[in-house]
Amino acid sequence: MLTLAVLGQLRVKGNWHRIAREWLYGDEPVTELGRQEAEYLATRR
Repeated sequence: MLTLAVLGQLRVKGNWHRIAREWLYGDEPVTELGRQEAEYLATRR
């Protein structure tokens, strides 16, 4: 959550609620980087 707070203060644009849901609740990725990370992590299991 601190990462999101810093990004908010830097005024970086993004849907932080949806991105945080990926981490907290295991929702499907909402960004291209999130999809790439999920793909990478799936190959490591």
